[in-house]
Amino acid sequence: TFNDPTLNDLIAAGLRDNRNLKIAGLRVFESRAILTGAKANLAPQQIQTTASGGYGANAVNDAKISDSDFTFGDADFSIGWELDFWGRFARAIEANNALYLQSIADYEDFKILLTSEIARQYFTYRTLQQRIDILDENAKLQKRSLEITTNRYKAGEDSELNVQQAKAQYLATISS
Repeated sequence: TFNDPTLNDLIAAGLRDNRNLKIAGLRVFESRAILTGAKANLAPQQIQTTASGGYGANAVNDAKISDSDFTFGDADFSIGWELDFWGRFARAIEANNALYLQSIADYEDFKILLTSEIARQYFTYRTLQQRIDILDENAKLQKRSLEITTNRYKAGEDSELNVQQAKAQYLATISS
């Protein structure tokens, strides 16, 4: 907004290197993972599959034996989950979704605060630089005024009071 490359560089460095901002970003990831875990409670919590098979020989009857006498098999599949009759899982999802959205808002708020604080400090620094430049220029002018007043006093064209006033102004300026 201010078209100041130095300020832009400072803000970019602040956003890149600030640990607290990185922590806020990690909290967004953390809250999203917790929300995903809460949503997973709506899926079956236990799935079990078993299968077995075998082949055996009948020792009692050595007569002609068919294949159907010796093969057997079994398959089993079960699935189970807790139904959300009272809305416990739904409320957990809503709460974790709110925490996720809050973590995003906190991250964005921190970015804005960090950026504005960097800009405020930068403009304070620039203002102080300008004040110092103005004071230096003013001190040069006051010194020149003192020299002129002193020369006029020596020439008998001005009073000692004016010299002392010019000297006091100059000393007040350089003490700022």
